[in-house]
Amino acid sequence: MDYLAQLPKIKYGTDTVTNIFTRVLLKQVEILSPQAYYPYTIKEGERPDHIARNIYGDSQDAWLISIANTMLDPQFEWPLDYHAFKQYIEDKYGSVAAAQATTHAYYNSDGLEIDAETYNATPAVERSSKDAYTWEDEQNEARRNIKLIRPAYAKQLKKQLAKIYQ
Repeated sequence: MDYLAQLPKIKYGTDTVTNIFTRVLLKQVEILSPQAYYPYTIKEGERPDHIARNIYGDSQDAWLISIANTMLDPQFEWPLDYHAFKQYIEDKYGSVAAAQATTHAYYNSDGLEIDAETYNATPAVERSSKDAYTWEDEQNEARRNIKLIRPAYAKQLKKQLAKIYQ
């Protein structure tokens, strides 16, 4: 099923376009059962269409991954590969070295974030900090952990969506 072909059309200026902002909540299609999903770790350089082809047999089923993980903007919600991440860091901070030299957050000994003033007043053995590069890298790596809809449930979901969009 071509997901985009199922979406409603809207007028945009003088054109008729597909309303890509139409989202169907999974509970509307009765697929919130924890058994419907399984955890998946995205490999370096892997794209949604690669995963869809390997798991569901069709690269056009990449939309299942977006729906399962409520991704609205895969460009920023998908982990960047090494080169894209490095470019992102350089664009945002000027260089990797600058990002590593920039403090992102301060923490007390309990791991709770504190402000700079509290950090400076806290004994060195009871505080820590995290540089911007490390923080950005942790955020990027956390995006690798997603959930996938099991193929049997994916077939059920596609049938239910086809009924909804009729």
